[in-house]
Amino acid sequence: MKGLMHSLDVVLPVLGVLVIVGALLPDLPSQTLGAVILGTLLIQAGLSRMSHRFLPGERRFLALRAEGELFITLMRSLNAAALVLRNEDTEENRLEFEQIREAMSKSVERMTEAAGKTVKQIAAEAGHADSVAMWKTDFFGSPD
Repeated sequence: MKGLMHSLDVVLPVLGVLVIVGALLPDLPSQTLGAVILGTLLIQAGLSRMSHRFLPGERRFLALRAEGELFITLMRSLNAAALVLRNEDTEENRLEFEQIREAMSKSVERMTEAAGKTVKQIAAEAGHADSVAMWKTDFFGSPD
């Protein structure tokens, strides 16, 4: 469904401009019409930020980013555990809720340690020669 919505976001503005141009200027020469269509496509590409898909983003603080993603996952788990706990207040459910809360606290501590540091800086502080590759493998899986 998201793909359809994204496609419509791209196609509808282009069609709208073409309908307006077609209604206002029916006697356009083909070269002018081609320029209008190309211009419309370029405007749409800029509005939908298509350059971000083709040019690599240069993220420098990957450790903080990964820890932030983990925190969001923990936040969702905490909410789910709270809902279960509200419906069934058992020792097991309270323990799970507390474990998630504790994991969130540890995640915040790791975020404060990673803030403002690149993976290479963290690796240098840890004293591991190949920590960057190890870190990427831990978070993103084996490159093979």
